[in-house]
Amino acid sequence: MARQFIDRDLELWQVHTSTGRFGLAESGRLVFLCVSDRERAPRTVSIKGDLRAAEAAAAELSDEELRDLLERAAELREAGV
Repeated sequence: MARQFIDRDLELWQVHTSTGRFGLAESGRLVFLCVSDRERAPRTVSIKGDLRAAEAAAAELSDEELRDLLERAAELREAGV
């Protein structure tokens, strides 16, 4: 599932859900991809709970809440995912 929203700099982002590395029991994650600037690194943030919790967050959080999570998210390179 993917959802789009606009950040505070007016960039268009997609948010996807993931559980991290395949086969490992990790918490749910949101992965952010910048649609309007493909040069920007993808970002990720952990969500309390499993994939279902991440899917619910992506579907139910307001755009403002997603913007807040995006600002806290680490670049995928830094997150080691």
